[in-house]
Amino acid sequence: MRTTGTGDKIPEIEVERLPPKGESTDRDAGSPGRTYGERARDALDPVAAGVLVDVLDFLTRGALTPLGLLLGVPLGYWLGRRSGLTPRRALLLGLGIGTYCVLPFTAVLPAGTLVGMYLRFWRD
Repeated sequence: MRTTGTGDKIPEIEVERLPPKGESTDRDAGSPGRTYGERARDALDPVAAGVLVDVLDFLTRGALTPLGLLLGVPLGYWLGRRSGLTPRRALLLGLGIGTYCVLPFTAVLPAGTLVGMYLRFWRD
């Protein structure tokens, strides 16, 4: 409480600004403003990204190995930007996916899981 020159007490009040109705300050809070389609996309995007990476890796074996780098970088960049990553992090993801698709004997590595984890970890 503050006092004025005449001795009156004035209460101090802090103002809390709330988001507009239907919007949430937390993306993953499951607020009423998020549709089931948005929730499904958030849940399935990392899974779909992993499946796409594994399919590309499978298709670029043998003589087609150089295509793994050429197709993996733009695929990773696109997946990263679609998931809300910054351009720099999306490019790093693309380089990682391209490199993964060029390496031999990658069938035993869980790239799909790793891509999903990367997308969820760095998402804004």
